[in-house]
Amino acid sequence: MEAELDKQSSVRLQNLIEFLYIQKYGFAFIEFIANKFPQVEVMEQCGYFYKMRVPREDKTIGSLFGMIE
Repeated sequence: MEAELDKQSSVRLQNLIEFLYIQKYGFAFIEFIANKFPQVEVMEQCGYFYKMRVPREDKTIGSLFGMIE
């Protein structure tokens, strides 16, 4: 998702709506994860891609993905 600027330096409505959608549901997901783990670190975010770090504790990778699913 790349905001393209026209000659009047405005953002396309579709790009703005996509950005707001991603932010709304991205932060909801971060909040969900933060309620499950004592610490959540958002390492990067680019469009729909979020890279986070959470302490694994005693959980397996499978249980983490099951929790998200």
